[in-house]
Amino acid sequence: MLSAWGTGKTMLAIFKGILLSQLYKDNLGLIVRRKFTDLAKSTMKDFTRYTGLKIPQGTKEVMVPGTTSQIMFMHGDELSGLQNVNLGWIYIEQGEEFDSQEQFDLLRGRLRRELIPNMDYTASDPAYEGLIEDLKANPLLQMMVGANAAGHCWTWKKWIKDCIDTMTVEDGPYAGESFKAYELHEATSFDNYHNLPKPFIMDIAAMKKDSPAKFKRYVMNNHDEYDREGSYWSSEINLLRRKHPPQIGLVPHDPAYSVHTAWDVGYTTCLWLFQVVGVNRYFLRYYEGQGEGIQHYTDLLHKWEADLRYRYGSHFGPWDIDNPAHKATEGKTVREIAQEHGIIFQSLPMDKDVNNSIETTKKHFPMSWFDAKGCETGLDALEWFHEKKNQAMSLGERPFFTGKPEKDWSEHCAKAFIIADQGIPFIRTGSSITTEKIKELQRKHGLVA
Repeated sequence: MLSAWGTGKTMLAIFKGILLSQLYKDNLGLIVRRKFTDLAKSTMKDFTRYTGLKIPQGTKEVMVPGTTSQIMFMHGDELSGLQNVNLGWIYIEQGEEFDSQEQFDLLRGRLRRELIPNMDYTASDPAYEGLIEDLKANPLLQMMVGANAAGHCWTWKKWIKDCIDTMTVEDGPYAGESFKAYELHEATSFDNYHNLPKPFIMDIAAMKKDSPAKFKRYVMNNHDEYDREGSYWSSEINLLRRKHPPQIGLVPHDPAYSVHTAWDVGYTTCLWLFQVVGVNRYFLRYYEGQGEGIQHYTDLLHKWEADLRYRYGSHFGPWDIDNPAHKATEGKTVREIAQEHGIIFQSLPMDKDVNNSIETTKKHFPMSWFDAKGCETGLDALEWFHEKKNQAMSLGERPFFTGKPEKDWSEHCAKAFIIADQGIPFIRTGSSITTEKIKELQRKHGLVA
């Protein structure tokens, strides 16, 4: 549920968890919050207020009375300890606090408890008898996420921008079968006005004038990108949109020029495809994937080569592309596997001064054009890319920044974009990267070999 203040996200999730704990024997539920302080001072206290059940601070576990089911409470840093735990239901509180969907994906892998219906359980209201009987006949494993609007963060990306209502199984014994993937529920604060104190409603209504940005986000549940504190490039990208003609729109492929690629490689692998004409750079498309081997991406490049008539030039990779720690299961490095599939990487030196590279890249946006459709996801990430805020030292409207980028879903895309910027000077000269050119690049970008 992605909704505004006062819409009952926490209460609904807790009561649904209690229902699933009563409906299935020996069920195990988990309630998660990113930070321990928020978990202890807010989420656990809300649970006790709604249910009357006290949670021991030592174990952070509670038995549901009259059942053999249990509910656990964890903060984000504890989730790695769930390797051998099978859960029946999960609730992520304030999902927008997490930097990416990494924890969501980790938890969905634990949602596999064998559910045994409690046939003695009956609905307290006859109106729900049909629902209860259906849940007994078709046991429900469920993950719930509650979040406030937070611009184009991972919750917006997953449930609004890229929302998938129905999924079809492609492989395995259930291939061809379809199932409901996700449900999205949204609400403004005013949608629930009859359950909220009148003074509260009057006060948040006044925010429209005295705090319009927060009113849109927290009261009206508006997911528009807001002026994110510490954003590196959002102003430059917005300026490209406002130019006449705009530099974000239709950017056709020019077969007279080579198509170059820039990569950041890891569990999340990102690549930008672009052409360079004189001093201008034209970004044709952006692609990212999670958990795929390097061949997945080389196969895509060859498909685009055949279908779109791309003629490839340079393929720029990160400095650690030969790192033995990044070897694939067959014992070969990313560079070696890519080379076997026809992609020859040029790796750039290690980034010594990240902030200098970010600022250098920023200066080159005026000479950049982006295809709006092909680069949509990449542009979302570049706009979101921002400096990490020190929450402990920030005071209200006065943020205190760490001087380092936030490590979230946007970082890999931004790294690949910086690599493109650092590689482009070598494209224009039509030369390969020699030792002397590496030294020149080090002086210009503050890099070290």
